[in-house]
Amino acid sequence: MSNQELYLPNDYLNQSNHASFIILYGVCNIIFEIILRNFLQLFATIRNIQLRLVRVAKRLSQGATAPETSRFFLGG
Repeated sequence: MSNQELYLPNDYLNQSNHASFIILYGVCNIIFEIILRNFLQLFATIRNIQLRLVRVAKRLSQGATAPETSRFFLGG
């Protein structure tokens, strides 16, 4: 038995590594997309709250009462 018979051919090893890399890349891509989507949603929520606070501040400066303003802020 020669040494070549004991080892897998290089083509098989390259294909196996390539497939593993593709799977790993896909998993990392999905995880990155989920994280990015969550951050974008978080920033959109922060921006929405910021815009509501600006509107509340404008209403308070125009003489609105606190109960009216809190209902407006909460979307009521």
